Amino acid sequence: MAYTIKQDIVVPFNYVKSNSGLVPPFSQVHLHSTGNPRASVQNERDYLAGHYNEANYTHLVGITNGEVDIRQVMNTNGGAWDVGGDWNWDGHSSIEFAEGSIQSQDDFNKAYPAYIWLARQLAKEAGAGSTIDDQNTSGTKTHNYASATGHGSDHTDPIAFLAKWGVSSEKLNADIVNGIGDDSTPIVVPTATPQVQPEADTSAIQVFKNAGNKFILFSTFRVDEIQQINGIWQMINYNLAGGRDFSWTNNGIPLDIVDNVTRGNYANTQVGDLVRFNSANNQGAIDEYDNASNAVGIKFGQYGMIWFNADAFIKL
Repeated sequence: MAYTIKQDIVVPFNYVKSNSGLVPPFSQVHLHSTGNPRASVQNERDYLAGHYNEANYTHLVGITNGEVDIRQVMNTNGGAWDVGGDWNWDGHSSIEFAEGSIQSQDDFNKAYPAYIWLARQLAKEAGAGSTIDDQNTSGTKTHNYASATGHGSDHTDPIAFLAKWGVSSEKLNADIVNGIGDDSTPIVVPTATPQVQPEADTSAIQVFKNAGNKFILFSTFRVDEIQQINGIWQMINYNLAGGRDFSWTNNGIPLDIVDNVTRGNYANTQVGDLVRFNSANNQGAIDEYDNASNAVGIKFGQYGMIWFNADAFIKL
């Protein structure tokens, strides 16, 4: 029997790769379980659609209406924010076993072989071989192993969930290495998407387009918050971020690309200081627009894409 992978992509293409400045190779497959005993496959997909800026993964496996449900929710081969450590950057793909979709041993017995099959298929695509939970960079890794070896957070999935339904770590390892009898090529079914009319440009976005997408920035702006995110000291200006409901990943500005007007660049920047983009970053071209949120996106070298409110950005 060939399994069907339903493409139901909810994460923008190369989202992690572009925002984290990642480069190939991506040679790991990560195994997870969701930890939510009440959420269906569709629930998990819908949650990811609204929170992929916090954490993400490429595939879901579970049971829907009594049948195996395999969803691809993010593109592969570009890393993921899934294990919470440096192995995020090595991930070709990451699979979440939807715990809440499993309501009986029969459900688990249907879904588990699909989980193993998908992991092995993705490992083939990644050139990761059939190893599991070793210190080689390539291979299949459980979140538990990533955490235990300093490459992840403190999560231990999917070990306890699998054990609940009778699969030990030893059996999981053996099944990843040897398979469970079905190595057929997947059937990939893209999800049909309705045709939508493009949204009209906002006035600020239209001004940038009329100027050939170019920008030059001389004005100062206030440091409203400072945090170290993903190992980078960043700041937020509420106006440029479009308000206080911002994302550090999308709207954080690295302190390395601004000059501190208040106290100079040799003292630590503090909340309330005035800064401006430094000479290496205060002019260029806008890379992307998002009319729905009235935002402009600019790629700042190794720091990836940063999104700004167009109305605030045009005033700089």
